[in-house]
Amino acid sequence: MAHWQGQTLVSGVQEAIGTRHYKFFAGSISKTFTYNVLLHGIYILNEGASDLTFTIHNESTTLKPGQGYQGVMEPFTKFSVDG
Repeated sequence: MAHWQGQTLVSGVQEAIGTRHYKFFAGSISKTFTYNVLLHGIYILNEGASDLTFTIHNESTTLKPGQGYQGVMEPFTKFSVDG
């Protein structure tokens, strides 16, 4: 999985057609990502210096610096990231 040093990688997976949607960002963020296709999973790597929280289906998960998360879940079209 490619990523840029010091930046956070967010990858939404659209399994039905095997497409991956990548977003990189540096610094703090408070953003909702919205897609016009159903995503079935997510991969987030927090390479920042502070906590990062993402929310899908009103369920939030907090990642400490250096932690990552990869999971498959009920289909979704949007998620938010704060950190």
